[in-house]
Amino acid sequence: MSDSEALDDPLEPLSTTPDTLTRTASSPFDRDDADLIIRTSDEIDFCVHTPVLSIASPVLSEILSNRMGVISGPDGRQVLRLPEKSDTIEPLLKLCYPVPRPQLRSLRQIRDVLNAATNYDIQVIGEILETRLVAYAEKYPLQVYAIACRNNLENTARTAADHAVRKPFWETYHRDIEYITAGAYWRLLAYYWDVEKKRSQNKKNRRPKLLWKGTEATSSLPSTKAPSPFPSSASPPFDETSDGDVALKSSDEVLFRAHRVILSLASPFFKDMFSLPQASPQLDGSGTGHIVPFTEPSETIDTLLRFVYPDEDPDLKHVQEIEGVVEAAIKYDMPKCISAMRKKLILCASKEPIRVFMIACKNNLADVASAAAHLSLRRPILYSFELGSVVLPCSALEDITAGSLFRLIEYQRQCSKVANDAMSDLTWTREDFTWRTKMNDAIVGSCKKCIRTTLELGEEHLQVVGWWYTFYQELKALVRQRPCSALILELESLMDKALVEAAKCADCFKDSIHTLRTFRTIVTQHLDKRLAEVKIRIDF
Repeated sequence: MSDSEALDDPLEPLSTTPDTLTRTASSPFDRDDADLIIRTSDEIDFCVHTPVLSIASPVLSEILSNRMGVISGPDGRQVLRLPEKSDTIEPLLKLCYPVPRPQLRSLRQIRDVLNAATNYDIQVIGEILETRLVAYAEKYPLQVYAIACRNNLENTARTAADHAVRKPFWETYHRDIEYITAGAYWRLLAYYWDVEKKRSQNKKNRRPKLLWKGTEATSSLPSTKAPSPFPSSASPPFDETSDGDVALKSSDEVLFRAHRVILSLASPFFKDMFSLPQASPQLDGSGTGHIVPFTEPSETIDTLLRFVYPDEDPDLKHVQEIEGVVEAAIKYDMPKCISAMRKKLILCASKEPIRVFMIACKNNLADVASAAAHLSLRRPILYSFELGSVVLPCSALEDITAGSLFRLIEYQRQCSKVANDAMSDLTWTREDFTWRTKMNDAIVGSCKKCIRTTLELGEEHLQVVGWWYTFYQELKALVRQRPCSALILELESLMDKALVEAAKCADCFKDSIHTLRTFRTIVTQHLDKRLAEVKIRIDF
């Protein structure tokens, strides 16, 4: 059975009745003494007892107590429609009732029942099914890891991780990763490389806590001040001297006096807000303006306002600052501020591409995500892990799916392959007459002293000088690991090393600098063209 079959094998339906009709489930969910009908998405009615569900599930208990989505059926019993199908609800209910436990026939069904149990907070089912789930861990480790993470089953996640890291799991996509955080996937990557390192050193691995949700240990931003028991005034021009007719109160109790007309012009959100009838107005300290509470801190509110007021735009220097502002700008529908934040994020991506990519995915900024992905080629994720020089990029990992992280890694891997293919077959260099002339003069040329190596150029077999061939091989290795054409021009160490070797031969050295620079230039141009053809898949 393939990985996909393990999750997607067909299950025998309870009914062949068309979806427009309903059918009553089989025993024990067909009893007349039941006081509630659970209706599934495939129109199967389960006759159940409210006390049983209320004890098993706090979520369903609250729904039934408040009659949320509950209607009256033809026979007078309450009807509650649930989004799950009958092949999920039937085993879920049987695990709540004092009846023989159901036979779950696939990993897919275990997953669906577990997800439903988590949604409805039926803890006893998680404990029962965890044993069944872990039995699949060896054969389907990544799927089990994703299911365990989604349902907060730490021990099962660790067991699945032990199996998953036995091979490069990131080479295969499984749709279950769309339902876990990128943070969970990142920690599995970190565990893989830790295992590889310890394995090479014959040391014992320390199993990580894979479901941990954390942020960075340190921050270059100043710490946010603690909320004051009484609102304080913002800095000019939003202080108490302002003639503003509305006060915005930040989460840390700072009042910003602003003008409705400016906010309405800057944001459809505020325009709609101020057009609504104002009930029981809460006044600011002056007693003349309404107070609108915000969930954002004062630093974010201050920045938002300065972007929409006729003043110089604030200079944001930290990605963390931009992250908070762009989220608020999108939330309050402020186009000018969003546009400015897009530009600032792309500028920051040159230094912190992975972080910016995560922030862009979190906020559905496809253009920023694409730009950051391209800039990440300078230091791909797997390359950084292999070097042991990677840290958790940002807390946004916990706010996007592992699928987004997988697609970034896959994009980087595709670019590495394209770069390696381009450097492995240099037949495309025939198109450049200047290079062909230089190659014939300086590399294939008349030097009889230097050791030569065969370079296959399509059907041609050229005998090139050794120092150039070594430079070519090292350049190929570089772009395979880090498929960024700009690096070729920036890293002078390869050039210097080749020139040292070329200087040992007077015949070679006279044209070596120009030859190497010409080759670097055409490689850069060709890689730019080839890499531009590789597109990252952005799914928002």
